[in-house]
Amino acid sequence: MKKLFCTLFIALFCAVSHAQVNTKIAQLFDRLNESSGKVYIHKIGGQKRPIRLEYYTGFSDNSDTHPSLGNPVVDSLQREMKKTTLKKIADVRNTIDELQEEAVETYRYEHHCNGNDTIFYSMNFCRDTARVRKYPTNYPKVPFPCFDSDENLYFWYLRHLDRAYHGLLVYRVALPQPDFLDATYTKETLTADIQRLFKQYHIKPRKALWQHDKAYSDTVWRDNDYNYAVRTQIDNCLEGVTDATIYTVPRDQEQLLREIHEKLYNLALNYTNIQNELYYDFNYNATFNGSSYWDYMLRTYDINSSPTSSDYKIGISQDDFGFHYVIAQTKGTLWVPNDWPSLKSIINGKKTYFKGMEPSKQSSGLLNLLKKDK
Repeated sequence: MKKLFCTLFIALFCAVSHAQVNTKIAQLFDRLNESSGKVYIHKIGGQKRPIRLEYYTGFSDNSDTHPSLGNPVVDSLQREMKKTTLKKIADVRNTIDELQEEAVETYRYEHHCNGNDTIFYSMNFCRDTARVRKYPTNYPKVPFPCFDSDENLYFWYLRHLDRAYHGLLVYRVALPQPDFLDATYTKETLTADIQRLFKQYHIKPRKALWQHDKAYSDTVWRDNDYNYAVRTQIDNCLEGVTDATIYTVPRDQEQLLREIHEKLYNLALNYTNIQNELYYDFNYNATFNGSSYWDYMLRTYDINSSPTSSDYKIGISQDDFGFHYVIAQTKGTLWVPNDWPSLKSIINGKKTYFKGMEPSKQSSGLLNLLKKDK
């Protein structure tokens, strides 16, 4: 799998090099990534909005939520977890302090009392005031502004009601407008190119349907934890229909997977170089995960969403059957079934499976047992 993403990291480096990424911030994200804090990098834009590169990473420490069990090994692991998180937070704060002279405008809020910490920073690096827009945030319970500018950063870290600490660091920088924007490269063209790509490698598509009407959605939305892994809610509208096309690369075909992944990656990235009427979000470091969760490589949608808005995603995942790619086109709200690579259809909870991909009796028995225990 390491070989698979080697070329993609080179492509990512080339993309990032076209943006004027702040060196200190880039080095900070490198250090956070090396300390097992995954850094996400996205290209976002469309609908007359500027094209931007977005870095972000999360922080979490739940060591205080678990009382000491008297087990020296467990207690040591909890202390080490807290130590690691605090080291990351210190690194972020030190870097932000170093950036003070470079920032045009900075907001800072810190509150430390009886072991409870609340930290919030917001920074704007853009000197073109015509391109700076402030918008207030009441989270975390302080009305400080965030910036919508060509280069900005914000960071928060605080204790939640569950006594665990959570935080987020986000950095956005504008990418230069492409010299050539192909207004003819649409979602339909992209989908056709993806179809030709897999056909070239003799991988057949599997058509799937995921559908749920309003009556069913209202009934199970809060209760059906075991049926759906990802839910995208639009304006409190729960019903929706998704037409999905699934392609699967066998698990033992790593060279084939690498070739297909690189070409699909470039097709999806090329789609972001158009005069796009839809908003898009391209994930540079999408990775394969278990079948109960997918990672998306590309998403396009109307940022002013409505219950009839169209949502288009290229998702990836893996399980015992292989490495899966899905092209999902949704009207309404997208629910992704946990076992989506194997499902031919799921309509209001009723499932049919692709031949040869039915769940084993053993796995079904385990699922039933989990439901009973719940």
